[in-house]
Amino acid sequence: MDVSDLDISHFFVGDEYAKLTKIDAGVKLTQHVHRFDHCSILLIGKVQLEVDGEQRTCVAPCRMVIEAGKAHEVTALTPALWACLWDNPEGETDPVRFDEAVTA
Repeated sequence: MDVSDLDISHFFVGDEYAKLTKIDAGVKLTQHVHRFDHCSILLIGKVQLEVDGEQRTCVAPCRMVIEAGKAHEVTALTPALWACLWDNPEGETDPVRFDEAVTA
């Protein structure tokens, strides 16, 4: 699935950024790597999370830290709501530029 097909909301507040993604059951968010640690929260649903080849099932509510340099992907086992929380000390307000800056 192309990222442009996802239902994503962006929230910029002060020096923080939250990216909220609604994921339909069966949809996989493709593997990627970030340059910085960040917190992710599964707010609704059940997902299969893979980090550096290790898989685990997460059931909402569930909070985790995705470490910098770790390849990760998320597959929704049920409809899910996934939030990524970031520090945003530069005050960037463009989601595309923010993603480019934090993705390895």
